[in-house]
Amino acid sequence: MKIEALAIATQPRNSWKSFDLGCRMAMQWWVPLYGFMLCSTLPIFIVCTLLSPEYGVYFLWLLKPWFERGLLYIHSRQVFGQQVSVVDALKAWPSQIKVYWLASITWQRLSPSRGFDLPVAQLEGLKGEKRKARLRLLHQTTDDNSYWWLLICLHWELFITFGLLMLVNMLIPLGFEWNIADAFYSESNLILIAYNVCWYFALVLIAPLFIGGGFAAYLNRRILLEGWDIELGLKKIRNRWSAKQISLLVILVAGLMGYAADAPVAYAQTNELEQVTEELATDPEEPQLSEDALKKHTAIKESLQEILAGPPFHNKEMVRDWRWTGWKWESSEPEEPADLSDWMGIFAVIAKFAEVILWVLFISIIGWLLWLSRHQLAKLLNIKVDLKKQKVDLPAFSRHEKQQGLPSDIPAELDALLEQQAYRQVLSLLLVSSLTYLYKKHDLSLTESMTELECLAEIRSKVQGESLRFMTSLIQLWIDLAWAHRWPNAEKMAELCTQWQQVFLTVEAGETP
Repeated sequence: MKIEALAIATQPRNSWKSFDLGCRMAMQWWVPLYGFMLCSTLPIFIVCTLLSPEYGVYFLWLLKPWFERGLLYIHSRQVFGQQVSVVDALKAWPSQIKVYWLASITWQRLSPSRGFDLPVAQLEGLKGEKRKARLRLLHQTTDDNSYWWLLICLHWELFITFGLLMLVNMLIPLGFEWNIADAFYSESNLILIAYNVCWYFALVLIAPLFIGGGFAAYLNRRILLEGWDIELGLKKIRNRWSAKQISLLVILVAGLMGYAADAPVAYAQTNELEQVTEELATDPEEPQLSEDALKKHTAIKESLQEILAGPPFHNKEMVRDWRWTGWKWESSEPEEPADLSDWMGIFAVIAKFAEVILWVLFISIIGWLLWLSRHQLAKLLNIKVDLKKQKVDLPAFSRHEKQQGLPSDIPAELDALLEQQAYRQVLSLLLVSSLTYLYKKHDLSLTESMTELECLAEIRSKVQGESLRFMTSLIQLWIDLAWAHRWPNAEKMAELCTQWQQVFLTVEAGETP
């Protein structure tokens, strides 16, 4: 690895600047990166979508770390000045997947620092304990934001996916009733494919940015740990200076080393001063010894004061630090710490009270979510639910006007609407009452986003006999009226009301949809 061939500046950066640098790298080399992503993922996406529009995308999501290996291969070559094409990346891709091919899509799949840890295994080739020790060293910093980078990229994917869905929703004509929230739970393959295409576009767009940011953060940690910037700086100085300048530098360094040789002299004088002090303390009453010792002591002390008065000993700096010792703050200076035990007791009570509130809130949210999904849980666990107590979720096309409930006397209401020639209201009432009855008797799977043909297909799968023939005729008549604007005649409407009384005579009055 030649660090002088790096295409980026080797200056130390914080993690956020590294992520920004990775995004710029991805934008600079977007042709091989996005070309590789499309060539490697698009065939798999098409096959998975055709086989299973509902679960195929989960298989593609599981294999995403394999595609990231090819992106890292391109980043690692391009950053050192080696041009990589899409064909080169596809040829080298199988060899890049060999390392941890199973672990990357199983227990390492949900690792929040996956983009930052990937170069250790793929580029350095480390495995087992060596890899773990290397990762501990790389993560041993207060500026490790690789987890946040994964969270940011995940939100980018969600924003792009739902933004595309909202764009599609905005482009739908006003006369066509379609709710994006209801369509999310639809079983229509066309809607599922539309969701999958939006998510796939977000995946392809964000993956090179995610790998580029993680790789740039990895390079920044190596620059800080191994001093790449210092090494490159020294190499530039060596290449720029001539032999004569280097010899002058050697002479200057030798002179500085000679100045540093005065340190042993000062050390010897310090030892001599200690010996004289011991002699004075041992026998201070002897006249000649005390006088000689005093002269030596004074001379050595003056010499030491001169040395300490010069650089680098004369610099003084006062540092004040605080450290946590429990419930009290204690300064490094010998001061009387403030008593905060009363305040800490109040805070402890508040913390306990807040803990109880959080637990109550957590349990309430879990209960609320279970209540909202009670029907799905009942179907999943095969539990029979009393359908009479449930509100029927009728398709939106059957409700021409907002109804609070079925009238108590449906035949009388039908006769009144026939006299007014309100055929649209007649058909709507017939649809609501018929679907309500069939829903409760045959357990139809109805949703608000269903179209007329989807509703008829659901009825045909569970209803037989006269009820099926009546519903086929009724829904076809409704399609002619609602979409083709072909109004039925009075005789046809009267015949339809009569057939309804013969087929659904058992519908209880006053039932609500």
